[in-house]
Amino acid sequence: MFSNTECLMSGRYPIHTGFQHSVIHPGEPWGLHLDETIIPQILKEYNYSTHAVGKWHLGMHKWSYTPAQRGFDDFFGYYLGSQDYNTHIRGGGYDLRSDYWNKHGHFVDDVRYDLKGSTAQSFTLSAWWI
Repeated sequence: MFSNTECLMSGRYPIHTGFQHSVIHPGEPWGLHLDETIIPQILKEYNYSTHAVGKWHLGMHKWSYTPAQRGFDDFFGYYLGSQDYNTHIRGGGYDLRSDYWNKHGHFVDDVRYDLKGSTAQSFTLSAWWI
């Protein structure tokens, strides 16, 4: 089983990105290699704003692998996959996040413990505010 997220973001087949055999599970120290250029990084070169809502699933064991460090201005969603969409828990940990760069240029990783209930509603509202 593999994730399609790396295919969409990199434009490459999983066999070329290391995702051909598995997805990232909680606590695993790997992700889409930092040498891989992904869509938001290209868009930033042309001065586009970049926003992501949903499931990242491309790595989170170091900050450099997270969405806001890979070219997104902000991100609202899960770093991993297979969460419970009401409790937002995966592998014993809470994984609903709102990451962004504040007006002073500092990175903020806000774990959204305050949001309860359906992820679909939270994702819809987040996308609407973008």
